[in-house]
Amino acid sequence: MATLPARRPLSMLHLAGKASTRRHPVNSALDAMKTSLPLLRVSLIWIVTNIVVAGIFLLVASNTWVEPELADVPGASGGAGVVWFVTAVPVAAVATLLNFAALVWALVVRIKHGIWPANSAAWLGLLVWLVVIVFDNSRHGA
Repeated sequence: MATLPARRPLSMLHLAGKASTRRHPVNSALDAMKTSLPLLRVSLIWIVTNIVVAGIFLLVASNTWVEPELADVPGASGGAGVVWFVTAVPVAAVATLLNFAALVWALVVRIKHGIWPANSAAWLGLLVWLVVIVFDNSRHGA
């Protein structure tokens, strides 16, 4: 028959060691909260910046939109494609490149450190631009 090992009495040092290991998850949670607040602020700034730049894009692109009463007329044009390409496309291109860079950064940090910093903001920025481009294309006529 097997015998159980003798129980050792708990010393103060042993208890102190247990208490410090219990505090560790709390400390790491507090550290995570401290680092997530600035990240939340950056994410909010990123989303607001995307919306403002998308508004600027729509304002610039609206110069080449077809008037609503001419939308169904074949061959109607609200402006030259060259004007749209020179004025609106650079705004969209820079914003799209920055959004893809933000998404790649979030993915690299996820792979290296196992956390998703600003991931939602990066995806939301791309979604904003997808909606803006689809809306702009719908206004150029047939």
